[in-house]
Amino acid sequence: MVEAMKIPRTFGIAIVAMMLGQGAALARAPSWKVDQDASHLRFQYVLQGNRLDGSFARFNAAIRFDPGDLATSSIRVDIPLASVDAGASDRNQMLANAEWFNGAVFPTAHFVSEKITARGEGSYVATGVLEIKGTKVPVSLPFKVRINGDRATATGRLTINRNRFRIGEGNWAKPDYVGFNVDIQIDITAHRQP
Repeated sequence: MVEAMKIPRTFGIAIVAMMLGQGAALARAPSWKVDQDASHLRFQYVLQGNRLDGSFARFNAAIRFDPGDLATSSIRVDIPLASVDAGASDRNQMLANAEWFNGAVFPTAHFVSEKITARGEGSYVATGVLEIKGTKVPVSLPFKVRINGDRATATGRLTINRNRFRIGEGNWAKPDYVGFNVDIQIDITAHRQP
């Protein structure tokens, strides 16, 4: 009778252990919702030797982040390229053309992280892939995060070479008029989701 009781009890312990193991595997870093009004995606570029500012009015971000659980943390950003403001309406119209963003075919740019690593003192690096105009390029995005309760702010900077993404083809494929390097600045305010 005692031996017969041991089998169900052992079986029960195994089931509980399995369920606890699955729960641990399903645990993920919390989701954060970006405050669009308080967040900005800006860039700087060189036009005829002058450094100019631009921005994207809209972007969508799916963020999961926990400094203590970077293994399940992730970032995905989708940027509607039609929301670009390069500082003048004629430049904005030009960027929509096939030689530049080719917005009719590639309306959205994407960044998807593959790994997030800590650098210490609230600094991190998101390694992933940036896709613009159908071209995917591996990039590393250094950023800093400050978390205060359920509110987080993050800033990051990244320099890309527009030529690697075929942004500015044909007569624009040289840096004589528009420089190759584009500096991207990210300022995010987000709120932890329940």
